Amino acid sequence: MIPFHLKDLLQRATRGLLAFAPVLAASAASAQSPEGDALVEGENEFVTRNFAIPDARAVQADWNAAEEHAAAERWAEAASIWQRFLEESGASVLSGELRVDARGAQSQQLVHRGAAQAARERLLQMPRSAREAYRARHSAAARATL
Repeated sequence: MIPFHLKDLLQRATRGLLAFAPVLAASAASAQSPEGDALVEGENEFVTRNFAIPDARAVQADWNAAEEHAAAERWAEAASIWQRFLEESGASVLSGELRVDARGAQSQQLVHRGAAQAARERLLQMPRSAREAYRARHSAAARATL
């Protein structure tokens, strides 16, 4: 058995909901009507544009693969990945890291280096024989990079 004070509270809540039912039904009907979708004169249609943040994890995974190739002195494979960064990753960034500047001061927040700039730096750090092989393989792009 429901106590009296709860029974009374439930009845009042039900009456309140029933009182608003016609208002809710009318607003739902107007939201679904074709007239509700018409633009007001002088009003512009809202256009949605997609925006995507480059996938930093995928970029970092590719970067790590290139670094593994470089550590194993597989320069051709590393250079191919770095070249792809130059060609395709203009807006991509690597995972953040704390950096130390020329004065020895450490950054207070993570710094995200651009993938293309970091790839250019790594290509320039390769041994001479690897840079020459890179030039031969990617001749036009290599001239611009090195």
